[in-house]
Amino acid sequence: MVTKHLSGLVLTASVAAVSAYVLWGDSVKTWKKGKLRPSLDNLGNTCFLNCITQSLASVDMFYLWLQDTLSQTSETVAIEISPSIRESYPMTSALYEVLTVLRKNTDGSQSTSLAKVHSAMADHGWGTLFAQEDAYEAFQVLIEALESEAKMIHKSFSAFPVQGKYIVSFECSECRNQSTKKIEVFDCINLYPSNKNNSLHNSLNSLLASHFATQTVNEVECETCTEELGFVKKCDFVKHIHIARAPLCLTVQISRTTWENGIMSKKQSACVIPC
Repeated sequence: MVTKHLSGLVLTASVAAVSAYVLWGDSVKTWKKGKLRPSLDNLGNTCFLNCITQSLASVDMFYLWLQDTLSQTSETVAIEISPSIRESYPMTSALYEVLTVLRKNTDGSQSTSLAKVHSAMADHGWGTLFAQEDAYEAFQVLIEALESEAKMIHKSFSAFPVQGKYIVSFECSECRNQSTKKIEVFDCINLYPSNKNNSLHNSLNSLLASHFATQTVNEVECETCTEELGFVKKCDFVKHIHIARAPLCLTVQISRTTWENGIMSKKQSACVIPC
């Protein structure tokens, strides 16, 4: 998971600020005796969810959002998670409690469990708790559950910290007329590295630049050209994608598998991520 505070940062389709993204986490200095982070128990093939949770624990904006959300349920300044809160908002309360433990410095002997988070995911439709699963799919279920509970807590729920908005538009290559712009909500950007030469030629910069690069859509009827010429005119359209509203926490998925002739294979090329 790659994240960065994006408040006040204007992103364009060219993703000029890509190099500013960093991999969040503890610096090497924190990994000394007496300053280790607690670990997460593996409840049986749960490493896919453990890695997501450990990543979220290091993202201040995400933790503060959970804290602010739960503060709406308490009449006191301190957050008190009562049994009724746990029952009404199982995902939010369980994840907040786990992240609170994971964000503490310890001597390295402390560990915690995602049992309550697993249970909350089951309440929100996650069927297989202890089988090997895809981390991205688990992340989507977790995010949907948190958003659902947040809307119940916040009377005026607005933006989720990982959610942003795209503006998608199509431009006729002949008359340059733009179709109606469409707003799309996203909580994760899916990136697809190349598999050429199995070398270190992929970077986060290049993958994001490729994602936001213009695309050509062939043989689309252009209403403007059709009206001017008096007959149906099909043209090539250029698709543009821009970020209209940047999320507080940008999350990307770098796909490591590909399908060819019905057979799945793992991409061997590496991806360089700034840190």
